[in-house]
Amino acid sequence: VNPGIPEGGLRDRMAKASMGSQKPISAGYVAGFFDGEGCIEIARKREGRDWRLRVKMTNTDRVVLEEISAKFGGRLRAFNRTPSRPEHWKVLLDLTFVGHEAQHFLRKIFPYLRCKRKQAEIAFAFCRFKSGSRTKRCEVRRLISKAGRPIGRLFLTTAAMQKLEGFRFALRAARTP
Repeated sequence: VNPGIPEGGLRDRMAKASMGSQKPISAGYVAGFFDGEGCIEIARKREGRDWRLRVKMTNTDRVVLEEISAKFGGRLRAFNRTPSRPEHWKVLLDLTFVGHEAQHFLRKIFPYLRCKRKQAEIAFAFCRFKSGSRTKRCEVRRLISKAGRPIGRLFLTTAAMQKLEGFRFALRAARTP
């Protein structure tokens, strides 16, 4: 007991709140947290052959990110300290959702999004395009393997590549106020 602060004061209420009496984390809270700390990306995967949706949240509060991960999934990892980071800085944590998991996460928090609502709409349009018929966005090219045998591989058409780049540019434009 601190003689300067009476019992039942702010410190006691804060201690009780941190002892597990918190409500379960809601989609509205996560949407607000994501609006402030989140990022939506459309990126190429390995050598530009495949594109994917990636959603990230970065913060130093492990408890909050673990609660979000427990409810919505995702991969939580800590960034290693680099020599240029001061020792007194907190460890930076990153919660990442990729592909279908990212789309599922965005769908759950979408009704509550404010700042990143337009970016989420672009992400959904990207997912609809990507889930469409591969024959509309790919072409088969005949290549010669190292063994000299002809092989057919699917490659994105020029129009599909331009459409995917368009999604990336739209996301960038939606970020700028």
